[in-house]
Amino acid sequence: VNPQGNGLYLRNRSWSLYVMDNWRVRSNMTVNYGVRYEYAGPSFEKYDRLVSLDATQDFSELAQVFPDQTGPLSGRYFPRSLVRADRNNIAPRVGLAWKPTNGSPFVFRLGYGISYNPGSYSSIVGQLVNQPPFAVTQDLATDRADPLTILNGFPENPELTILNTFGVDPGFKPSYAQQWNLDIQTQISRLLVLNASYTGSKGTGLDIVRAPNRGGNAGYFTYHTNGGSSIYHGMSLQLSRRFSRGFNLTNSYTLSKAIDSASGSGAPVAQNDAALDAERSLSSQDQRHNFQTNFSYELPVGQNRRFLATASPRLLNILSGWTFNGNLTIASGNPLNPGYASSSGSTSSAALYNALRPDATGEEVSLPGGERSVQRFFNTAAFSIPAGEFGSAGRNIIPGPGSSTINLSVRKGFRLDDNNRRVDLSWQVQNLLNHPNWSGVSTTVNALNYGQVTGVRAMRSMRFDLRVRF
Repeated sequence: VNPQGNGLYLRNRSWSLYVMDNWRVRSNMTVNYGVRYEYAGPSFEKYDRLVSLDATQDFSELAQVFPDQTGPLSGRYFPRSLVRADRNNIAPRVGLAWKPTNGSPFVFRLGYGISYNPGSYSSIVGQLVNQPPFAVTQDLATDRADPLTILNGFPENPELTILNTFGVDPGFKPSYAQQWNLDIQTQISRLLVLNASYTGSKGTGLDIVRAPNRGGNAGYFTYHTNGGSSIYHGMSLQLSRRFSRGFNLTNSYTLSKAIDSASGSGAPVAQNDAALDAERSLSSQDQRHNFQTNFSYELPVGQNRRFLATASPRLLNILSGWTFNGNLTIASGNPLNPGYASSSGSTSSAALYNALRPDATGEEVSLPGGERSVQRFFNTAAFSIPAGEFGSAGRNIIPGPGSSTINLSVRKGFRLDDNNRRVDLSWQVQNLLNHPNWSGVSTTVNALNYGQVTGVRAMRSMRFDLRVRF
């Protein structure tokens, strides 16, 4: 509900430039190097209709703060965008390709680069414009003993003078990632090529969403800042058979591990605002194993092929040109986060944002394959409701369900006449074997479906396409 109507006049400025060069050091070595500078300024509103929260150091008291003001509680300056612009986004990068000798079967490639992520600015300004006094909003905790009704959707509390639900650190800066890789390629035979590669990535200054304890004059709110980190290491092997005699095949396997202190859907809130280090764990995108096979096969029928090379054109128009493509994927699942639902009487804002975790009992979380079922995917006795506010269980410590999928497609073109009119036919099948791959799992300790599988990925689907070209 915006008193000025729905018209918002958001503005931002961005520009970038880069310089790069290729230097052929010698006939068997090439270096690619360059540097990129990117400025993406935070958004501001033409009529300064943005609002954030200023707080004391312990968040015991809050006050609204508007563009181009000094916070009345912290003494910090808030610019027109309420977030200071970061003008130091210099991103160098370098790559090297080297072949030891002209006749060597090995090729080495390595690289390093830095990249920045200014995308958080858009989500931040989207929340700064939708708060009092420019909008009516309120985060509320409710349960059956104290129900929230549509009739009284915004209950008044004379003790609360601040109903804003979002604040941002004015010193917030975009995160950046350092990436490096090493790739070794060798030709085993005339048709077989082997690649071994290592990829690493380190994220710095990742977004952190905090939920400080409520001040005496404020309702529930989140506070957006940065300071998180991540690390990724991945090793891949790829064996490829080059296309020959109508057939090619690529097999790849990746072993990887990702750790961070902030990841998940919708910028998850940290459990304990006073212990942000406890959020460091496996990343929600961690996938330990991933194996893939891709193939393409064309029937060896027709001219210059193994079979029916001298057959009539009419017969070959029907029998030749059939192409089969397929892929097999077997992958580990992403880790799942344990949690528990607290009552509305919780003293922590984290309860409202479903950020509380249970206690770890010390039992093994995973179950043997023979004991795992839809009704009990993991060992539910591994977690319990904590005696205090915050549990001892780490973030993302439940192994998620893996997946196994085979896809297939068949394509064929039929020539109609000498004017290149033709009919193209394709048949595509996703999840050919109709294998159920579990997706959602309930990890909330005090939920009725705790430990149960709650969803399944797409089952088998088929698509037929018939196209006439004239």
